[in-house]
Amino acid sequence: METIGDSTLCGYFYVFFIIFSALAGLSILGAIWMVSTTKITTGVVAMLLFAKLINIGICGTAALFLYLICERALKPKAAVATHPMM
Repeated sequence: METIGDSTLCGYFYVFFIIFSALAGLSILGAIWMVSTTKITTGVVAMLLFAKLINIGICGTAALFLYLICERALKPKAAVATHPMM
């Protein structure tokens, strides 16, 4: 049985990193658009903005987690080589 290479796993995680980053970006743009163009009551806008902020937080956290898996856990030698200890 062969092991799966780090580059294969990083490519897999990178796809989901891009997806979660795009979702966070779309949530930010959607929140800006919603506040600037909608004519709904302040309470409803506050509720929707709260939901958008939760969505941004979840997507941002997931994207950063996938980045950490690939760049720090799967490639620890490269991280140490670029930041030598004093």
